Amino acid sequence: MIKRMKITAWTAMLLLTGLVMSCNNLSEDEIGMEGKGTGTVVFKITDAPFPVDLVEEANVTIDWIKLLKYPSEEMVEESTVEDEVILIELDEPATFNLIELRNGLTATMADMEVPAGAYAEIRLHVIDAGILLKDGSVFNLKVPSGSASGLKIKLGSALDVVEGAEAEVLFDFDLSRSFVMQGNSKNIQGFIFKPVVRAVANVQTETGIISGTVLDQDENPVAGASLTLIKDEEVITTANPMEEDGYYSMVGILPGTYNMLLEIGEYSEEIAVTVEATDETILNFVVETVSETEAVEESAE
Repeated sequence: MIKRMKITAWTAMLLLTGLVMSCNNLSEDEIGMEGKGTGTVVFKITDAPFPVDLVEEANVTIDWIKLLKYPSEEMVEESTVEDEVILIELDEPATFNLIELRNGLTATMADMEVPAGAYAEIRLHVIDAGILLKDGSVFNLKVPSGSASGLKIKLGSALDVVEGAEAEVLFDFDLSRSFVMQGNSKNIQGFIFKPVVRAVANVQTETGIISGTVLDQDENPVAGASLTLIKDEEVITTANPMEEDGYYSMVGILPGTYNMLLEIGEYSEEIAVTVEATDETILNFVVETVSETEAVEESAE
């Protein structure tokens, strides 16, 4: 069963870095929700890092989102199990420059009411992607044909929509793996688009943040630093410190113990870090000598 819901773009304004979408005033009869409680779901988008020294824009265009609901107890008892699908259509396709969504900055894709319940899976429909380099070169990229039905994104924990309450879903695009550069930095031949997206539900109540700085001994930002968060040998997300102040942030991190990998040139160091729900963990690094790239942990709170 598919329930269709329309979202209309009412304005485009800077909210951190984002475009804000709002929904049409549809009646309950029009969207098949009569008699059901609803809660509000906010869909946000962010990115893992990408070599921003070469790239002006890394764009993705999205036109719909689907939520797949767990079957109800009645369906299970009657042996008529089927996924209940909520289709959220944007009034117009929305394009997001992922380069702008760095270090904890997010853009809101949609903010609307959906039937209360638990949702197990999300599908995100990307219809276009492209790269604009700082030298003016443009690469219009082919979207994989397999994504016609939407990128299938499993949730680490169910999205629980409670009647009258608000929940958030964060889509984290990993730019370094989604846009695969062909050639090298001195001779870029093009890019292949292979979207890699992490989705996290109930962000405001069930996840934490890791943030901090990567600086040298004179408190200057260190060029070329990158951070990778790893759990059980799986890359969770990545971050590049900001050029102007060395600040980085990773949002939507589930509670647990992780390893943070710092890389600067050929140097690498891995440090354990623990995240708790609703808390911000501060993890700062000081690079003792830029030339030798010997990094040590300054603090982890």
